[in-house]
Amino acid sequence: MVEELIKVKNECQNIKMKYLVRVRKPDTNEYVAFNVPLANDMPMEIKDLILDSIIQKVRGLDCVPFNPTITEVGMLECLPVSEVNNYDNIHAAVTSTFSESVSELDFDDIWGYCICIRYGNNSVKEAIFFKKFAYPKVLKQSILMTIVGDVYNKLDSDIVTVDNETHAFSLNNILYILNKGQFERFFNYSSSYQKVVTESIETLKELDVIENFDVFVGNCLNSDTLTRRLVKIITDERFETLKRNMHNVQSVVDDFSLNVKLEGGKIVYDEDSPVSDIITLIRGACVIGALDKEKYLASDTKVVEAR
Repeated sequence: MVEELIKVKNECQNIKMKYLVRVRKPDTNEYVAFNVPLANDMPMEIKDLILDSIIQKVRGLDCVPFNPTITEVGMLECLPVSEVNNYDNIHAAVTSTFSESVSELDFDDIWGYCICIRYGNNSVKEAIFFKKFAYPKVLKQSILMTIVGDVYNKLDSDIVTVDNETHAFSLNNILYILNKGQFERFFNYSSSYQKVVTESIETLKELDVIENFDVFVGNCLNSDTLTRRLVKIITDERFETLKRNMHNVQSVVDDFSLNVKLEGGKIVYDEDSPVSDIITLIRGACVIGALDKEKYLASDTKVVEAR
């Protein structure tokens, strides 16, 4: 992957920068792209700025699949672009031959920007660099000046900045995540996570494993972190696992000192119950080390197939 990034830098054929504005619709998000004309040597300067930074940052890192619930230190998370939330809508906007003029853009509406680079000496490929962006408040609340000769004059035009920070980039149909929180904001994962939860509620309620299930889910949705964890245990079918193993719950609660109430063969949730302890229990994070037999609360678990 680093070698491919070096090719992007050295075999660059064309660079385009576009601002994105998100247009909210009832069932989806649409994006409008605004072309940013770059004068003289600016495209190459921007290309070198962001690629030098990315190459330095990712060199030596191992790639691991994107996990919404944990971030492994020293790893680079990635996933196919076909699995990225809203990717098709965003890609269509930034690669369209038609873009709105930046002169028509209200800078307060900027959702983010993309830098598209076409590269390759033999066959032309595409790399796109994404950044979540809001117009800096310091620029809105400042008097901007430029020096002409020995005199400072007020600058009335909008000021925009491009730095070396990139939040995600796509290469060979794989999207690499450099800043997880900003990546999730850019591609609007919060609404996607909430949709997974709300569409699963009725099915999960039928399992009848948590008393006051609606209140439990509502409190999870008040926290981005808990929402991510709830999505993970839904997609991993951990509620079904809980149902099958309810007879083991009390011993796990006792052994790992979890603040979880159990009555009538199900978990009882009330406002005094820590959501995090219930999530910890359901996602199977209470484990015993095979080597030292100590009890641990694991950040993530993976089933090891028997050989």
